Amino acid sequence: MSEIREKLIKCLDKNGISYRDDFREIDSISIITAIVDIEQDFGIEFPDEYLIMERMSDFEKLLSVVKLILNET
Repeated sequence: MSEIREKLIKCLDKNGISYRDDFREIDSISIITAIVDIEQDFGIEFPDEYLIMERMSDFEKLLSVVKLILNET
C-alpha cells in the first residue's frame, strides 16, 4: 500500500470515516473536518474546483485528487 494511501486512510479514520464509505452519505461537517485534516497532514490546499462531491464521492476519487494536488505543488 502506498504511503499516500495509508496517510489518507489515517486522516479519514481520525474523523470517523471509513475509506470504504460512500462519502455522499457522510454529513458535511465530517467531510469538511476531514478535508481540513488532509490539507494539514499533507501540506496542501484543495483548490475550489476540487471541492465538489462528484470529484470526491469515494476514497479512490479522493486519493486521485490528493495525488494530483501533490504533483502540482
